[in-house]
Amino acid sequence: MSTVTESRPKVSRLSATDPNLAFLASRAAIELDRIRQGKTTATDAVGELAERLRNSTEQIAGTGEPIALWDPATISLIHNAIEAKGSTSVTTMDDLLREAVQIAEQLESTTDPSNNVNDIDRLRSFCIGLANSAIAHERFQIESFSEKSQWS
Repeated sequence: MSTVTESRPKVSRLSATDPNLAFLASRAAIELDRIRQGKTTATDAVGELAERLRNSTEQIAGTGEPIALWDPATISLIHNAIEAKGSTSVTTMDDLLREAVQIAEQLESTTDPSNNVNDIDRLRSFCIGLANSAIAHERFQIESFSEKSQWS
């Protein structure tokens, strides 16, 4: 009897456990700022962040409805980042998911400084909020581990 193994390419998803998330989000914020100023159209970090956010959702077969592939800590990070962007309409997981999908789409299409400056500013605020939340989460993990180690 033979076994068929499906080989899937490694897909990077947005995750609170990613030690490079804060750095990536900070780089994306800097790129957005430079785009806004008309100094560049380079969007390596913006594109990578958009891809990770997009890869963190899947479509439900037959319906086209997105579902989130997030753990609770990542949900918190994304929610905080969306709030930093200025969105107050997120009250349910469906709202959070819709907003995340929309942000991924906006990040993917943001290469032109003639885009709406307010949209670029909101995306930059999202990236800064994501970086801040990722740093806070990482710090909490380190402090939590340190406290547990003291009692071992």
